[in-house]
Amino acid sequence: YKRLPGSGLGPAKQLVRYQFHSAFHGGGWRAVTSMIGWLCLPLFFLTTIVSALLPAPAEDITFFDFVDPCLTPLGPLPNATARMLSEARKLSGDSHGGNHVLDNISLAFGSIACTFLVLGNAKTSWVMSLKDEDEGFGVADARKFFAAIPLLVVVNISFNLSYNAMNNAFPSAACQMNLMFGGTQLNGAFFNLADAIAIVVFTPIFESCVYPLIARLKGSPVRLGQKIVAGIVVAALGNLVAAYMEVSRRAAPFLCDEGFSKCAPGYIQGKQGGLVSQGTRMKDISAFWIFVPFAMIGISEILVNPCMYCFAYEAAPPQVRSLLQAVNLFFMGSVSNAFTSVVSKVTFPDDLDAGHLEYYYFVNVVLAFLGIMCYFAITRCCGNGKSIRKDVREEELDDEALDDEAKNESEDAKDE
Repeated sequence: YKRLPGSGLGPAKQLVRYQFHSAFHGGGWRAVTSMIGWLCLPLFFLTTIVSALLPAPAEDITFFDFVDPCLTPLGPLPNATARMLSEARKLSGDSHGGNHVLDNISLAFGSIACTFLVLGNAKTSWVMSLKDEDEGFGVADARKFFAAIPLLVVVNISFNLSYNAMNNAFPSAACQMNLMFGGTQLNGAFFNLADAIAIVVFTPIFESCVYPLIARLKGSPVRLGQKIVAGIVVAALGNLVAAYMEVSRRAAPFLCDEGFSKCAPGYIQGKQGGLVSQGTRMKDISAFWIFVPFAMIGISEILVNPCMYCFAYEAAPPQVRSLLQAVNLFFMGSVSNAFTSVVSKVTFPDDLDAGHLEYYYFVNVVLAFLGIMCYFAITRCCGNGKSIRKDVREEELDDEALDDEAKNESEDAKDE
């Protein structure tokens, strides 16, 4: 059988050898930094998983009084049921579990891993030749692989921290808004449809109208880097819109004429002749407003995700294209979600009506714009920037060639 480029574990093993050989045989501080970054990644995940599975220590569990805001304890209570409802219910203030020491260790490992991978691979001249070089995968290919790592780390983390708000914060906020529609109560997860609808609707609009119009105005194709930066900005703006809506939601009056929110914390459905319903009251602001940040996240996905798939493919040597794509997906999903887990534990309130969920959004926005600054530093200031722009430019030239070919075919058809 003939092995095609990209198959087998040979190139992956070669990359490991290049990394350790360079680190221990004079590759310099960048080689050592890159090696430490790779080694910290599994430790980051191990401590994150263990912290999530461990129950919170008893001394860290706090309780706060929750009183139904639509009932008042003042005056005579008509019956025992009303008296029970008006009294404060004790709710646990630590629903996340985990261990604070492990959380801090996990955050340290993750920060070191990502920072060291970016710094160590900003210039890949540290990759040293092996004594037994593989003809099919040499030092130039290894350098090209490692050179793509900083951009994958920076873009995926800075973008997906804002993106992940769609999976946790947006539905939670929607669950404490007015969910009533046609006499029934919707679930907060229902509004995730806006993300999918935005992708389906705006993808053809961007491809057929927005990109060609911008290209015509600027005299050159819309570059992948421009799409990536625009996507991160749109995702950050989506979080800002959600923060504004959260402040407005918290200031809105309680919706006392309707029942408790069925998807908010503490909901207990009452039974006839027994326990009455309990839960969290909705606020008098339509949950359909949450469609706006959901749709903005969908638009940002159109701008960022296809570009990252394209970059991971174009920037990698043919033998390790699948591997670099896997690294891209790893940082896109697992690493960014691990960071989101840590950020959520620090900034996500136990009670949205008493806490400040907008702080969580603000952290995402700040990190998004820090990511944009790092992106420009990588592509403009570092030694790998020219190589990265060359890889991306080749894809753009391919698109232009296809457009020219289509125009020529159209002109030939007219002549005939």
